[in-house]
Amino acid sequence: MKKKIIYRTFTLILVFVVIFSTPALSLSAHARYSDYIDSYLAYLYSPNSSTAQIWFELKANYTSDKVGVTSITLQVSDDKVNWDNVGTYKDDDYPHLMASDTISICTNLEKTVESGHYYRAGLVFYVERDGGYDTRFYTTAPLWI
Repeated sequence: MKKKIIYRTFTLILVFVVIFSTPALSLSAHARYSDYIDSYLAYLYSPNSSTAQIWFELKANYTSDKVGVTSITLQVSDDKVNWDNVGTYKDDDYPHLMASDTISICTNLEKTVESGHYYRAGLVFYVERDGGYDTRFYTTAPLWI
């Protein structure tokens, strides 16, 4: 009798695990941002008190004609509420921000900044493949430098 209860309990737990874990696995395997963009991320890093590095990583769904960032806007603030533009940097002037015939890119843009302020960056991610394309805008978390 005790073995039957243990067996049924184990079987019931196993059934619940299978039922509730399968949709989660299926959802995560198929969740994508778009037909072109698989994932993207950006953050600020400061190796010293006068430098801001804007790091980003972008992964396309497939090997694509262009993968990268078309523009990065660096902003400064003293209160994390009011932001002023420091500068906008385009891939035309910084060709390492865009890669060709690849599935991913990971690189950074380094700028000299004034210490004693918060900084953040807004990036326009871009993937182009066979004449079609998609973009996504992303803002990094603020960083005190």
